[in-house]
Amino acid sequence: MASLVLQLKRRLPEPLKRSVKQALFAGTAHHCPCCGSNLRRLVPHGRPPRAHARCEVCGALERHRLARLVIEREGLLGRTPGEVLYHFAPEPVMAEYLTTVPGLRYVSADIVPGRAMETQNLCELTLADDSVDVIFCSHVLEHVPDDAAAMYEIARVLKPTGRAILMVPQRSGPTYEDASIVDPEARHWAFGRFDHLRFYGDDFEHRLRAAGLEVKTIATEDLGDEAFRVRHGLLEYERVFVATPANAA
Repeated sequence: MASLVLQLKRRLPEPLKRSVKQALFAGTAHHCPCCGSNLRRLVPHGRPPRAHARCEVCGALERHRLARLVIEREGLLGRTPGEVLYHFAPEPVMAEYLTTVPGLRYVSADIVPGRAMETQNLCELTLADDSVDVIFCSHVLEHVPDDAAAMYEIARVLKPTGRAILMVPQRSGPTYEDASIVDPEARHWAFGRFDHLRFYGDDFEHRLRAAGLEVKTIATEDLGDEAFRVRHGLLEYERVFVATPANAA
């Protein structure tokens, strides 16, 4: 099976490749809302590996599937024609979706030149006040040295009617950060990855509010029961934070 999949990657155009994968991995155990595939399995991913994590058809992980479900359930996109959405550190699976939303002006941004449509430092955005309708920023803030500055910048550039869709790795308890941990392996075990600077806790909402944002939190359990979570391959302890300017009329 592995060798057959490798041949598919090399020889077939993307649309046909996806159709063949959907047929190869078809089943009833799981559903991926990112590509619409019904699958017999979701494969492990991560270190240590998380079971039922990655879709074999489109590569979506748990956070991508949760984001897609929440965005569509809450109607967070396309509220008015011509909305401007900034996607920070764009993941291909989400970029593929966001660029197809009708009436949405999509802009990708990254701190590394050449990785996105615009080069932007989330702590020092070159965007005007009240200029952005939607921000999608998933698993980025844990990489940012001054996350408070980044949160203030998000609040500054959002229009009064705007919203930021935010996700971070999170666990119970307070946020844990320690600037003395610089070894990549030590950071991995302390914060979840070698390039993370903190592990957010239950106080993440409070940090956003301190930056001038109101916050609505949608948790995995808000979407459905345990069977729903397993079918869609969602993490039990994961949330989407929908932030809006606190001073909006």
